[in-house]
Amino acid sequence: MVPASLSVSMDSPESALRDANRLESTGDLSAAEAVLDRACRNWRGEPEFKLRHASLLLRLGRPKRALRRYRQVMKSHPQRLLAVEGAAMAAYRMGRHRLAERLYVRAMAIGMDGDRAALGIATCLVARGEREQGWQTALSRFETSGNSHAGLHGLLSGIASELGRTTPPLEAYDSPIQSESTPAASTQMTAAVEPERYSGSRTMEEMAGIAATDIISPQGDDPMALLSSETEEKRRRTVEVDTTELRHLTEQPAAEVSDDVLGFEL
Repeated sequence: MVPASLSVSMDSPESALRDANRLESTGDLSAAEAVLDRACRNWRGEPEFKLRHASLLLRLGRPKRALRRYRQVMKSHPQRLLAVEGAAMAAYRMGRHRLAERLYVRAMAIGMDGDRAALGIATCLVARGEREQGWQTALSRFETSGNSHAGLHGLLSGIASELGRTTPPLEAYDSPIQSESTPAASTQMTAAVEPERYSGSRTMEEMAGIAATDIISPQGDDPMALLSSETEEKRRRTVEVDTTELRHLTEQPAAEVSDDVLGFEL
């Protein structure tokens, strides 16, 4: 519930978004979540509110509600990458690793960075006990990327001894997911290159070296402009993705995978 001492306006989508941003910046995530929840009900056609609400729900440890919100955006805006990636993260936190894997496959098909997608898929496979397939998926992408992704290297190092394998050396670290503006990012990325800290219980964010706050639109953008899904889609960076090595994970075309994923049960 939003504290009465704080002035919160629901006069327009812009004012609601400003209030939510203000509350979040002060660290009052519960109040910000309440504002965004009301905004989602007041302006059902605005996906930005649902995306931000879902991200906050993840940070508050409520992945099931977050998954519901992400699915709402996936149904109305099936090409919104943030929704699919966030849904994958929420499913993983719920222990629904097979669903999370399917969501990462879909995210990769619509433009998610190939290294992050492969890491997500491989981690889901390992969590399901399919360590050999997880190793092959991570290794293939790691080598394709020039042995330079710390998250993939961390996953490979974590399961190498169990499989009797030798992990290829990490040649360089130049990940597109690094966020210098997020203090926690450096800590998470350091953890990603420490093999002894790997375990199947780690969150997908920790394995990928990202924070849940990255699954919302960049904070530096004008929040008013973010209310238009059409504008956001034009801004979204197009990523060249090589799915050749991941085709064995699904025999269905991308469109069929999309429809199947949208129908998952909570």
